[in-house]
Amino acid sequence: LRKKADGRYEIICGERRYRASKIAGLTHISAVVREYKDSESMEVTIIENLEREDLSPIEEANSYANLMEVLNYSIEDLTIRFDKSESTIRGRLQVRNLIDEISMMVNKNEISLGNAMELSKYNQDMQKAIYKDHLDEDNFANWRELPTKSFIEKLSANYSSDLNSYTFDKTACKGCVFHSATFDLFAQDGEFANCQNRTCLDEKQKQHIVNATIEIAAKEKDVEICVIPYKSNIVSDVKNKISEMGFDVTEKQVEKLPEPPQAPNKDDFNNEEKYQNAKIEY
Repeated sequence: LRKKADGRYEIICGERRYRASKIAGLTHISAVVREYKDSESMEVTIIENLEREDLSPIEEANSYANLMEVLNYSIEDLTIRFDKSESTIRGRLQVRNLIDEISMMVNKNEISLGNAMELSKYNQDMQKAIYKDHLDEDNFANWRELPTKSFIEKLSANYSSDLNSYTFDKTACKGCVFHSATFDLFAQDGEFANCQNRTCLDEKQKQHIVNATIEIAAKEKDVEICVIPYKSNIVSDVKNKISEMGFDVTEKQVEKLPEPPQAPNKDDFNNEEKYQNAKIEY
């Protein structure tokens, strides 16, 4: 406890024990009275709360955040004070981005923490859509019980695409609400993750192919472009755009898609000259 100016006492920690003692009909309870500044009082209260055995990941995340925001704790301070890895602390802080419906699922153990952490990287509108389509308990084909690896694969296949698989200039993607790194509290600067707006992705990729084709066509007489077959909408739109610009476009059937060359491994060569020649050829 700490004594207040009006002569009463404030519980710093032990409120549940105090309430339990009242329910048990006790008239007295042992207490330690100390002098605390407001910041010290808050720190003791938060730390005592973090030591509860029944603490949920959401409560843990909020407690860490309070220590950082109000008392200027750093990630390193938290790892030392609570003997937890940096990745664990960062992961807990990340779940604060979850919408209320999914946070409640975490508190009720209706979804694994790993799956919840992956969802926290999506913007909240996307989380609401995913919850409605695949996590609502009334949905027959829900993803609640999926292991994390399968859960991530489902999210990626249905709601996002890996930006690293696209070749257009992705500078404009930084900070976009559909870029998962925007909501990843600890994403590295310049790091690209998943995009949750495939329409935008396809439009940018189409324009990139058109621009690249024009640039190459200005230097080469004949240009052959191989486009991955399943991107049929991209193929069709690119063909139309290039045709409209005065280029003759014909389609070819390709028996086998070209494979990217493999970078030479220095250990596979018995002298430096052969290795350097292989690098040039690559």
